[in-house]
Amino acid sequence: MNSILTQLHNDHQIWHGNSHSTAVNTLTTGYSKLDKYLNGGLPDNSVIEIQSINGIGELRLIIPYLAQKAQAAKLLTFIAPPSNICSQMLASSGIEASQVLVLNTQKQQDTLWSVEQCLKSGCVGAIVLWHQQFTSAQIKRFKLAAQQGQASLIIIRPQPHLSLSLPVQLSLQLAPHAHGLMVTINKQLGFWPKAPYFLDMRKQWPDLAEQQKPSNVIELHQQKVG
Repeated sequence: MNSILTQLHNDHQIWHGNSHSTAVNTLTTGYSKLDKYLNGGLPDNSVIEIQSINGIGELRLIIPYLAQKAQAAKLLTFIAPPSNICSQMLASSGIEASQVLVLNTQKQQDTLWSVEQCLKSGCVGAIVLWHQQFTSAQIKRFKLAAQQGQASLIIIRPQPHLSLSLPVQLSLQLAPHAHGLMVTINKQLGFWPKAPYFLDMRKQWPDLAEQQKPSNVIELHQQKVG
């Protein structure tokens, strides 16, 4: 029994109630209140999982993080994106097209091989990967490669039918909101779960602001109809 507990402890599968959270290097999300919610921001040089349906603002959320990685004169790699990456959105955050590499892999083995090689290369700052199925062993390999190459891997995938907890540093779940996103921490190593957080993105992305008619316009229209 002791040998089993020792192995689980070494694999970081046991949490001690009296233990302090492990120090992790983080980068700001670009949203100060979200940084506080995430206990410092998004982890650097690790594996992050984002469970989200496509097109609700998941890329807008991580653009400030990616821009910081690009400032280190490293490539940003997008692997198997479901649609074209908007260069205008990247440029507005200071990310040049020459720093972006898009890989459209078809086979799963090619996708996973590309991820690991890019992470270990040392010339890639961050990878954004769209992929559904993983094993714990694959994620552990990615974590080691990320540490070796000083890179980050952000996995974007729909909420899985079976809630298999992967050994990632941080797992977030996103839901759409008229003015931004609802963010839920599924898992964060070293910290307790928290209630969902509403991220207001209207300041950074003004197009999310709802255009409401002034009340006097509505009143004049009603008088005319009457």
